[in-house]
Amino acid sequence: MGTYGSLGTYGSLGTYGSLGGGGTPPGDFTLSGVAVDGIVELTIEDAPGVGTVTVTRTAPDGRNVRSLIDVAIDTDDVLTRNDYEVPQNVALTYVATLTVGSTEYVSNTLTLPAIDSGSDLLVSVNPAGLVRLEVTVASQVEQALEATGTAAAVLNEELPIPLTNVRSTWVGSVSLVVWNDTDRDDVLDLLSSGHPVALIPRYPDYGTQAVEYLSVSGVSVSRISTLPSNSVSAIDLEAISIAAPTYYGGA
Repeated sequence: MGTYGSLGTYGSLGTYGSLGGGGTPPGDFTLSGVAVDGIVELTIEDAPGVGTVTVTRTAPDGRNVRSLIDVAIDTDDVLTRNDYEVPQNVALTYVATLTVGSTEYVSNTLTLPAIDSGSDLLVSVNPAGLVRLEVTVASQVEQALEATGTAAAVLNEELPIPLTNVRSTWVGSVSLVVWNDTDRDDVLDLLSSGHPVALIPRYPDYGTQAVEYLSVSGVSVSRISTLPSNSVSAIDLEAISIAAPTYYGGA
């Protein structure tokens, strides 16, 4: 094993080194960051070689930061990108992985305090972070799709053999509450683009994911009260949970 990557030197696996030689010693290849208005600004510098870097939000959800997946970096670069879809009220940790040829280097672990915007959030995905709206999730009803499959009869076998696929993601509805006509119009404008959205609950431990990406098909709006002085509206979304979309837009 390599100099810095050998076990017991700098390179306990998963910290600085990787098997196959070559992790980076302490003090090099740093990841830093700061939370500003619910967005985490991430900075990577001191890369030990020319390669590509990916940052993973290791807690709470293990997702790659969409703006930092296989981004080219040089040894002199100070690379800054934003995580626009930050979970709320949970511990946050980030780790960067740099790939130089066949060697991987792992940065320090960045730990940040929990973020609380004071509300559930609906965030535009493309362009990333362009719109961030405060909403209230009144309910989320999920219905799992059945796994597609059949059974096939096999020659000389008494019983058929099942042929099935993995179970699909959930489809269902999400009901949002907005408290005035301006907020209602902003939500409808965001949804009118047809792009996926990110739903970030204020308290993800209440039965929802920390960040959930949704493709929204149907939208309906209703006034909760008929009183002229009450402009609270319900916005019901027919949606399907999707994988994190490919990133574009934003820094």
